[in-house]
Amino acid sequence: EEEERERAEEEERRRRAEDAERRKQEREEMERLKLLEEEAQRVRVADEWKRHRLEELSRIIAARKIQHRWVQTVRWEQARQAMNVACNFAQIAEQTQAVW
Repeated sequence: EEEERERAEEEERRRRAEDAERRKQEREEMERLKLLEEEAQRVRVADEWKRHRLEELSRIIAARKIQHRWVQTVRWEQARQAMNVACNFAQIAEQTQAVW
Protein backbone atom coordinates (compact mmCIF):
# COMPACT_ATOMS: atom_id res chain seq x y z
CA GLU A 1 0.00 0.00 0.00
CA GLU A 2 2.87 2.37 0.81
CA GLU A 3 4.56 1.51 -2.52
CA GLU A 4 1.30 2.08 -4.35
CA ARG A 5 0.91 5.48 -2.74
CA GLU A 6 4.56 6.41 -3.54
CA ARG A 7 4.06 5.27 -7.15
CA ALA A 8 0.88 7.35 -7.41
CA GLU A 9 2.68 10.38 -5.94
CA GLU A 10 5.61 9.86 -8.33
CA GLU A 11 3.19 9.52 -11.26
CA GLU A 12 1.41 12.71 -10.14
CA ARG A 13 4.76 14.60 -9.90
CA ARG A 14 5.76 13.35 -13.35
CA ARG A 15 2.38 14.37 -14.80
CA ARG A 16 2.63 17.83 -13.18
CA ALA A 17 6.18 18.25 -14.47
CA GLU A 18 5.04 17.28 -17.98
CA ASP A 19 2.10 19.69 -17.73
CA ALA A 20 4.41 22.48 -16.52
CA GLU A 21 6.85 21.78 -19.39
CA ARG A 22 4.01 21.76 -21.92
CA ARG A 23 2.67 25.09 -20.57
CA LYS A 24 6.18 26.55 -20.69
CA GLN A 25 6.57 25.47 -24.33
CA GLU A 26 3.13 26.89 -25.17
CA ARG A 27 4.08 30.23 -23.59
CA GLU A 28 7.36 30.27 -25.51
CA GLU A 29 5.53 29.45 -28.74
CA MET A 30 2.99 32.22 -28.08
CA GLU A 31 5.84 34.67 -27.44
CA ARG A 32 7.52 33.66 -30.72
CA LEU A 33 4.19 34.06 -32.50
CA LYS A 34 3.71 37.52 -30.96
CA LEU A 35 7.21 38.56 -32.10
CA LEU A 36 6.49 37.29 -35.61
CA GLU A 37 3.22 39.23 -35.71
CA GLU A 38 5.02 42.40 -34.57
CA GLU A 39 7.69 41.91 -37.24
CA ALA A 40 5.00 41.35 -39.87
CA GLN A 41 3.34 44.61 -38.83
CA ARG A 42 6.65 46.49 -39.07
CA VAL A 43 7.19 45.04 -42.56
CA ARG A 44 3.66 46.05 -43.62
CA VAL A 45 4.26 49.60 -42.38
CA ALA A 46 7.64 49.75 -44.12
CA ASP A 47 6.14 48.36 -47.33
CA GLU A 48 3.34 50.92 -47.18
CA TRP A 49 5.90 53.73 -46.73
CA LYS A 50 7.98 52.34 -49.62
CA ARG A 51 4.89 52.14 -51.83
CA HIS A 52 3.99 55.76 -51.07
CA ARG A 53 7.60 56.85 -51.65
CA LEU A 54 7.69 54.97 -54.97
CA GLU A 55 4.47 56.67 -56.07
CA GLU A 56 5.90 60.04 -55.05
CA LEU A 57 9.15 59.42 -56.93
CA SER A 58 7.23 58.23 -59.99
CA ARG A 59 5.24 61.49 -60.00
CA ILE A 60 8.44 63.53 -59.63
CA ILE A 61 10.11 61.63 -62.49
CA ALA A 62 7.06 62.06 -64.73
CA ALA A 63 6.90 65.78 -63.96
CA ARG A 64 10.61 66.24 -64.69
CA LYS A 65 10.28 64.34 -67.97
CA ILE A 66 7.40 66.60 -68.98
CA GLN A 67 9.41 69.65 -67.93
CA HIS A 68 12.42 68.42 -69.93
CA ARG A 69 10.28 67.85 -73.03
CA TRP A 70 8.74 71.30 -72.61
CA VAL A 71 12.18 72.91 -72.28
CA GLN A 72 13.36 71.05 -75.38
CA THR A 73 10.24 72.19 -77.27
CA VAL A 74 10.73 75.78 -76.15
CA ARG A 75 14.40 75.68 -77.14
CA TRP A 76 13.53 74.13 -80.48
CA GLU A 77 10.88 76.79 -81.03
CA GLN A 78 13.35 79.53 -80.07
CA ALA A 79 15.96 78.04 -82.41
CA ARG A 80 13.38 77.88 -85.21
CA GLN A 81 12.40 81.49 -84.63
CA ALA A 82 16.06 82.55 -84.56
CA MET A 83 16.62 80.66 -87.82
CA ASN A 84 13.61 82.44 -89.36
CA VAL A 85 14.97 85.81 -88.25
CA ALA A 86 18.39 84.93 -89.68
CA CYS A 87 16.78 83.85 -92.94
CA ASN A 88 14.77 87.05 -93.06
CA PHE A 89 17.92 89.11 -92.49
CA ALA A 90 19.69 87.10 -95.20
CA GLN A 91 16.84 87.76 -97.62
CA ILE A 92 16.83 91.45 -96.74
CA ALA A 93 20.61 91.54 -97.21
CA GLU A 94 20.33 89.83 -100.58
CA GLN A 95 17.58 92.20 -101.66
CA THR A 96 19.53 95.18 -100.46
CA GLN A 97 22.63 93.95 -102.29
CA ALA A 98 20.57 93.41 -105.42
CA VAL A 99 19.33 96.98 -105.22
CA TRP A 100 22.84 98.36 -104.86
